[in-house]
Amino acid sequence: MAGEFEDGSSAEKLFNQGYSYTYDDVIFLPHYIDFPTDAVNLSTRLSRNIPLSIPCVSSPMDTVTESYMAAAMAAVGGIGVIHSNVTPSEQADMIRSVKSRLVPILSSPVFKTPDSRIVNEFEGDDVPFVFVTQSGNEKSKLLGYVAKSDWLGLKDTEIKLGDIMRADANMFVPCHYDLGQIDGKLKEEGRDFVVVEKEGGEVVDVVTKEEVERVKGYPKLGKGTVGYDGRWMVGAAIGTRESDKERLEHLVKGRR
Repeated sequence: MAGEFEDGSSAEKLFNQGYSYTYDDVIFLPHYIDFPTDAVNLSTRLSRNIPLSIPCVSSPMDTVTESYMAAAMAAVGGIGVIHSNVTPSEQADMIRSVKSRLVPILSSPVFKTPDSRIVNEFEGDDVPFVFVTQSGNEKSKLLGYVAKSDWLGLKDTEIKLGDIMRADANMFVPCHYDLGQIDGKLKEEGRDFVVVEKEGGEVVDVVTKEEVERVKGYPKLGKGTVGYDGRWMVGAAIGTRESDKERLEHLVKGRR
């Protein structure tokens, strides 16, 4: 009589018999657990001095990790390593973008000068707001904004943004605000968006009510992967060529 057929293997046996497995080789069977999932500890270390809440690191590939992915990875307790297939200054800008915020939202706002005109420039683009600054970039003083509803259907596309922009002193929040504080600000004032800014008036990001609601639906978010300075941690890929010394200098400046 044939012996009893063994349907599957225990994890201990499976991983201690000296074989390597690929994703398609193994089917995991869910089973009853008598503890909450929040009690599961997945923490590990990327290095001796870099703890992670989850054992996940995103790859330094240009199709995988740029600012958006690195911010999301840090928010859930992992870390992202930004690729080096860009100029040193562009890579440093990505690092700076991640470290300058406390919410996993990056909206890439559009900035223009007061003299800029519509002229179908934004037609077909998913741009909810255009922000008007003195110099047309985020590093100069923000004067106001123009919403998509303001320019859609305009007959006079030669009109200057400065002539139709709205100015609102209550649309700003400091960059140290977390998701809960931003959500409270939006609800308290019935706003559709807020502008996150650094000291000195530099715009860090624009956060909309829709984005906050989307992020609130994510799995439970803790404090994320933060460094000694209280800001999100992010990695950067770098080579060993002589020219990479310049890249290193840019990256060190970008983390500040």
